[in-house]
Amino acid sequence: MSTRGIASAALAAALVCLGCSAARAALPQRVDLRADQIGLYPLADGTALLAADGHVVVRAGNRTIAANGVRFNLKANTLVAAGDVRVTNGKRVLGAAAYALDLKTENAHLLTLDELPATLTVRDDDLASAVEEPAPLAAFTFADVSTGKPFLRTRHAVVTPNINVRLTPAEVPTGPGPYVPTPSYLYTFAPTNFSQSALPAATFDQPYPLFGTANSLAAGHFRFDSQNGPTLGFDEHLVDSNRAYAVASILPLRGKTVDLNAFQQLVPGLTQSIGGFHEYGAYNVNFANYAMQWTSPSSRTTLSADQFNNSNSVSLVLSTLDHFVAPLFTYKLQVGYGYDHLPGQLPFTNDFRISTYGYVSSPNARLPFGVDASAKYEYTITEYDFPHETTNGAATLTLSRRVNRSLSFLGQIQFQQFANHYRDNAALYLGLPNPALPYYAADGTIYPGYFAYAGINTYRMYSLQTTWRPRGGENALQLYLYHYDDFPQFHGLGRPPYYATLDVTQRLGSTLRLELARSYAFGWGGTHFVPQYSVSISP
Repeated sequence: MSTRGIASAALAAALVCLGCSAARAALPQRVDLRADQIGLYPLADGTALLAADGHVVVRAGNRTIAANGVRFNLKANTLVAAGDVRVTNGKRVLGAAAYALDLKTENAHLLTLDELPATLTVRDDDLASAVEEPAPLAAFTFADVSTGKPFLRTRHAVVTPNINVRLTPAEVPTGPGPYVPTPSYLYTFAPTNFSQSALPAATFDQPYPLFGTANSLAAGHFRFDSQNGPTLGFDEHLVDSNRAYAVASILPLRGKTVDLNAFQQLVPGLTQSIGGFHEYGAYNVNFANYAMQWTSPSSRTTLSADQFNNSNSVSLVLSTLDHFVAPLFTYKLQVGYGYDHLPGQLPFTNDFRISTYGYVSSPNARLPFGVDASAKYEYTITEYDFPHETTNGAATLTLSRRVNRSLSFLGQIQFQQFANHYRDNAALYLGLPNPALPYYAADGTIYPGYFAYAGINTYRMYSLQTTWRPRGGENALQLYLYHYDDFPQFHGLGRPPYYATLDVTQRLGSTLRLELARSYAFGWGGTHFVPQYSVSISP
């Protein structure tokens, strides 16, 4: 055979071997674990660990592993088995004191104690090709999980590599309390971001994953809010890497609402998004929004359209990005043009408007006594094609000081004025009361002073937030104090002059985070305590 023929044959053989190797190295479609006890531990470094102990049996493709204990790193697709290990792979059988397997490459390391301790490297569990050599550092590391509770525990877990693990049945711990059983629990560890939501805000929302793939997740939600009370919700997530997502949700029992939230990056710099909801029941309410946005290195252009029942609007907005003029200030400028169709709106059903917006903010400055300060001023003016103009100006001063690792303060002072000007018949368009009749305030008392209102609102806010985190950890006690000095603000109308909230966050073990909040309105509008409770269970 010629030299060229030998080279061609060698290349073909290499390609065949590479193909065989790739086939052997493919991850199994599922990995089945059974044991006396299996715990799921989402660790702080992002690792998700399955720890199985007692009569462990693992089935991964053609391979079956029996051992006293197994540690399965779900993110790395590696596992370590220890104690009377027996591995069966087709007709190949091997035993060891410890066995470390990389499911991606089919490479394994064995620790044997026959006669003399030895470490072997094997591929596809074939002892005929075993090589006696030192194992990599930490190859047989066996995590000790006896000091903490798992996020979930079960006796049977099925892992879909790089996607999720289903525990059937599962038990969820409640901090110091007992475990709560559930027929099945799906834990997703896919790198896909499923954090986007379409469900309305709630005081309590605990998701319960039902079905999932690498790019989709369906979940039920146990929810509580002050308007609907306890209820159920469901949502479906579809995600395409960082390029697109679509989330649809439904509240079928109380608060009957269907929501949609979607986003797509068309090309670098060009995105589109759509959102909306439909409330059904005694009254139907519909809302939809679509926006297309182009971002260049120095500016942003947004075309958007909104619809609320029979009303709709379209806007085109051009704005700069945030520009920092070192070392003085940061600014942004924006101009927009829009059209509104508002059936029944006085004085015109249709209008065109031009709006301008801008803000300027100072850099952070260090003041005496270790106080950091920054200031920001925003201003918006909108003019319509009939005698109507709105302006909104807001100045905000922010002060903060960290006393030590555990204690910090954050204060804000904000002055804001909103003016709604009409040239003619302003009282009619603003919906003001008839001055010939007495006006009753929110608390039922007569208040003639409201007739001085002419469309100009003034809002003054002074706030102080105190945060105490023992040893700088996650547990925290936060006290919020607010003073509002507004116009109009009288007899229960408007924001309460004084308002306080106490928020306590406590982590009970590694799997339960408890947050409780209680607010006090000092009797404004007949309201004293405003209960706000939230509980979240998280790894």
